[in-house]
Amino acid sequence: MITKKPVKNHKNVVKNPVPVSEYGRGELLPNEPHPIAYSAMDFMKSIPYTDLCLYQSALSSCAIEDNRLAEICSETLSRFMNHEPVSDRYLLGLAWFIARPKYEVLKCKK
Repeated sequence: MITKKPVKNHKNVVKNPVPVSEYGRGELLPNEPHPIAYSAMDFMKSIPYTDLCLYQSALSSCAIEDNRLAEICSETLSRFMNHEPVSDRYLLGLAWFIARPKYEVLKCKK
């Protein structure tokens, strides 16, 4: 881990160095979830279980036909519903897949 050099404030007091990823400020540290993934998790938890079952059924049907998006979302939704670990990347993709139609409808109304 790389740290910034200590800086002095206006009273010449050295502040603690701020840890920075070796990749830079704009990249996530290993094992650091994307900050918006927490919002995606809250969104997914707000969906009624019966609706999640409907999504699972529809995605499974499409996955059988070699639809790659459906394959990934179906497996991710299955892990989510079974309280298994889900990567932030996959969770964000699933949340966007479910939320996008609502977003598109709102966008068309403007």
